[in-house]
Amino acid sequence: MRNDRNRRIVIIVALAVAGGALWYNGRSDDFSSFKSIAYPCLPLDTVTTDPSTFIMVAGSQSPPTEHTLADGSVVYPVFSHPDPNVVPLVDGKTLYFPARLFDEDELETPPLPPRNLPLSKRHRFELVKYLSDDTKAQLNSAIIKGTN
Repeated sequence: MRNDRNRRIVIIVALAVAGGALWYNGRSDDFSSFKSIAYPCLPLDTVTTDPSTFIMVAGSQSPPTEHTLADGSVVYPVFSHPDPNVVPLVDGKTLYFPARLFDEDELETPPLPPRNLPLSKRHRFELVKYLSDDTKAQLNSAIIKGTN
């Protein structure tokens, strides 16, 4: 009788361990491929034409809406605007700037040329999120890896 009880305990523990191992190994983490991707960000008072000045911040499947750095400063995702009539080129180069998107309709950017004013709310949906070629390649690789 004691032998049967011990056997049942061993079987229950073995099944629990096996179930835990199967769950751990078989769980689907849809975004695991995206965890190591870095996204470009800038402080809200900065504009640039040089992508090498971006602060790279780790994100999951999309850039974080904002990120607090170790020194306490906050950075936001980098955008550009495709229409040079809205945000003109600077020395023939695209102007990159951060944008703080909040609520459904609110947008905050640094002052932008030509009038040295923030981007108008009506141009919010025309913004283009900046992603480097390396980041695009990593995202494509992660998407392909995730669908296999």
